[in-house]
Amino acid sequence: MKLKFFQYMFLFVLINAIHLRSYAADVMVSINGALRDQNCNVNSEDLTKNVVFSDLNTSAFKAPGNVSNKEEIDIGLDCLGTSSNISYQFTGEANELDPTLLKIKGQPDMSEPLAQGLAIEILDDKGNRIPLNTKLALGSPVTTEKYTLKFFLQYRAVAVPVAAGDASSVLFLDMYYD
Repeated sequence: MKLKFFQYMFLFVLINAIHLRSYAADVMVSINGALRDQNCNVNSEDLTKNVVFSDLNTSAFKAPGNVSNKEEIDIGLDCLGTSSNISYQFTGEANELDPTLLKIKGQPDMSEPLAQGLAIEILDDKGNRIPLNTKLALGSPVTTEKYTLKFFLQYRAVAVPVAAGDASSVLFLDMYYD
């Protein structure tokens, strides 16, 4: 009888020891979230845009001011609530003859000569010129969760004769939320 009592007592102590150990585990709680000052973020798929113009003939640019066909750029925004104080600015290296236009810089590590006499013009959705390196108000409040900014690019002759070559460049869009 004594043996059974000790066996039960040993089993009771063992179960309680295992049970007490389970309360000693640490728990880590990871909390993630964000608090944003701005109301909108650019869609991740629109963070980099590649605009490809069809090949153009230099004879299309007979005089300064002649332009190519426009290429559309759509930039999607994901927004939180309504925002009426959004501004934007296209930044890049300005053309020497017309600083409101983007300079032709060529692609890195290209051996092809640069096109001469051309610059890149930025237009809003109504076809009005957007001057480079100038901060502008969006002009209308954003009231939806999904909003699309629409812009156009075109080549503009700034000097003649226009010479053939690489007509690439780099342009940045900065968004401001007041």
